[in-house]
Amino acid sequence: MTELDLHLEQELPALEVLPGTYSAAAAATAGSASDTTGGAVRLHTLFMRAHASASRARSSLGDGTRSIRATSRLSRRETEASMIITTRPTRYRDARVDARMRLARRLGLLGLTAGAISLFQTVGHIADPAYLIPGLDDGSRHVQYHMARESLVSAAAFAVIALGLFAGPAARTAQLWRTLLAAVLGYVAAMWSGIAAAGSAAPNIMALTVHMVSSAGLLFAAFLARPAFRAAAR
Repeated sequence: MTELDLHLEQELPALEVLPGTYSAAAAATAGSASDTTGGAVRLHTLFMRAHASASRARSSLGDGTRSIRATSRLSRRETEASMIITTRPTRYRDARVDARMRLARRLGLLGLTAGAISLFQTVGHIADPAYLIPGLDDGSRHVQYHMARESLVSAAAFAVIALGLFAGPAARTAQLWRTLLAAVLGYVAAMWSGIAAAGSAAPNIMALTVHMVSSAGLLFAAFLARPAFRAAAR
């Protein structure tokens, strides 16, 4: 042993380790480390669970969104198909109604033209001396008065029929069609009233032909036009 070693032994005091000191400190350090590790593990577990929950939520939301989109596309396709299915019959029905209305107007014009021939004949009788009845209690011109009244009523019926047949879609109503039918039936009944009043439908073949054409044209026109008025009312 050198002089330096002896000097160090004399200068440095001896260190004594107390019983249990090392073991307690080590246990405290180990416990602290264990708590820290356990807390980290629990935090990591909670984080993983939250991440898994968020993933499931995103997946569920994505599935819901895809389902909504698929349902929307299906609904749109069904709507388009329904529109196609319902539009075609509607167009066909509208075209058929328009065709019937055009035919009704032509027949109505034919009936009005034939009726106008009879109307002009009646108007001509108003001033015809051959239709004067002298000695009549109501006056010798009373028959001519009735002819003038018949002419005016017939002209009014013609106007109502024409207005009904040539009314636009916005003006067509069930009430207008009933008015049109009433005018047609009233005029046709007056046209054939000679059977009951005079025992003859017409004085000659020409007049009978005029009565038949006028009556048939107006009656067919009124009933052919009915669907157009019903469609416009809907």
